[in-house]
Formats: sequence, structure tokens, C-alpha cells
Amino acid sequence: MVKLVNTTDLKSVGLIGLPGSSPGVPTTVFSHTLALRPNTDNIRGPDDIIKIHVASFIWRGNGGEMAGSMSELSQLINLDLYPLGDVHWRARTKDQLAQHGCVALTDFLRPDALSALQVEAQSGMQQAYFNPQHHNVYLTAPDDNYAEAHIRNRHVLSTKGCITDDQISEQSVLKVLYHSPEFKAALSDILHEDELYPYADSLSSVNIHYARTGEELGWHFDNSSFAVTLMISPATAGGAFEFVRDVRNAETGDMAFDAVDDIVSGKITPSHISLPAGALLLFRGRNSLHRVTPVSDDSVRQLAVLAYNQEPGIALSETAQKTFYGRVGYGRINAPQ
Repeated sequence: MVKLVNTTDLKSVGLIGLPGSSPGVPTTVFSHTLALRPNTDNIRGPDDIIKIHVASFIWRGNGGEMAGSMSELSQLINLDLYPLGDVHWRARTKDQLAQHGCVALTDFLRPDALSALQVEAQSGMQQAYFNPQHHNVYLTAPDDNYAEAHIRNRHVLSTKGCITDDQISEQSVLKVLYHSPEFKAALSDILHEDELYPYADSLSSVNIHYARTGEELGWHFDNSSFAVTLMISPATAGGAFEFVRDVRNAETGDMAFDAVDDIVSGKITPSHISLPAGALLLFRGRNSLHRVTPVSDDSVRQLAVLAYNQEPGIALSETAQKTFYGRVGYGRINAPQ
């Protein structure tokens, strides 16, 4: 078992409490050594030296690398609280989603898995693409039938950054969870979907979003009928998820301009959800207007987005990829299912 030494230095890189290399706990493999000032009383040999590699976070289960079976998922997910295969739990969760438009599953990740993910997310932030964007709440091109100041065309601001699927290790906790047949089967049932598929491009399936001081996600409706997100580290001030449920009806074409204007103008008080680290959120955002408020201190809000499609072979458009990611990915070949 690797020992944690010199906790003052380890706090600065977020490694306090990270387990060692025993089976069933996360192992980090690192390419350079931190300049630690260890407590020599705890150092008995080279195996006690902690080394850090910024980009390789491998979850070791019994017998090696995880593939996503239910026994392996039990090392990632709190299955006592959230038994993915239980039809009664699925039915209750489905009812809650239908009733409230969202379900927050707190303590979804086990502490060891969350610790590994937080280290991974922190190291990945240096690769994040930040591109402040002005957009309307409908995420559509302007409509010349309406004035520029009309809510149909009025701009809001989004300033968060992200890293993309191809920047996240296939052995990441996020990828193991995302591709798990048991996890996808539970989501499909709860969301009333026949099947869930990854994006056909190399960027869009799994993202980690970052919001630093003053950064936010502006008011908008989702294009998808559902969203699956996992809170890695919430902001300690600001960064609140706010929403107003069932504002428009995209299926009938009712864009609810007056109601949307009142919400964006602050005349209607939205609901809000405070997600702790390790919580999974299922949200119906196609007709519910929502946003993330600006982070108001020096913390960083870190959130994973697990994006699925209802049909196979669908890629985000090249224009959208350039806007959100600053580049265009490649088509997936032999992507894990």
C-alpha cells in the first residue's frame, strides 16, 4: 500500500485521501515526481514514494482494468443506494423524473472513485478550451422576423470551458461508467429510450466542463430530450443550477416568448438545485429553461456531461464542434459500446 506523505504538499494537488494500489481502488501512475518533503519516519523504501502522472488515471478492479460489469460497477457506484438493475428502483426513479423533470442522485459515486475523478479533472483543466459565446436561449440562428432585442434573438452569455472525449482516458471512471451496459440499460429504462448510443464524432460523448471566477452557462433550452451530468466539484460560491420547468413546447412549436422573456429578465424566480460532489443529475431540458449562474469566488466548478444519442451514427455538426471545442474531431472507429 502506498503511503500518503507530507499532507501539506499533497493538498496543493488535491491528492489528500487518495487510496493506494490495492485491488478495487483507483491507482494513479505518474511520469514525474513531486518535490515532496516527506516525513522520513514514514518512508521505508522506494515503494513508499508517490509519483504523479498528470494524464493516466486507471481504475484497477479485481483481476485488472475495469470493463463495466455490475460487480465492477459496485466499486464505482453506490449500488446500495442506487441498485441499477432493480426494477422497483428504476420505476421509482422514473416516476420522480416524470413528476419533477429532474432527479438528483446524491452520493452516486463511491468516495474512492470520486477522488480519482477529481484528480483527473483538475489535471485536465490545463487542456480546456474556453470560448465565450453569445447565443439566444433557443440555440438557433437569428430570425429576421423578430427585432434584435426580441427574446427570440436576444443574446445571453456562456463562458465555461471544457475538455472533450478524446482528451479523457478510456480507463477513466467517466468512460467506464458511460460505456457500462448496466448503466445504459438503467438510463434507457428511466428515460423511456429504447437504446442509448455514443456520438459518432470523437469529441462529444464525454466532456468535463469548467467554470472559473465569473464564468457561467447562460439561459437556454436543450436540443436533446434529456441530459445526464455528474458533479465532480461544485463551486463554493455561485455556480448554481437554476431552471424553470416546462416553459415551452418544442413538439408543438410553442416557443413561449413572453414567459421566456420574464424568466431571462428576472421577473420569475427559478428553481435551483445544489449538487454536491459525486451526484448524478438526470434532467429534462428540452422544454425547461435553465442556466448555471456565474461562479463568484476563486473556486472552479467541474461537471462531467455524459451525452448520449437516441440513434446510432449521429455526430455533432462541424460548426458546433468548432464553436464548442475549437476544433473538429474524427469519426469513431470501433468505438466501445
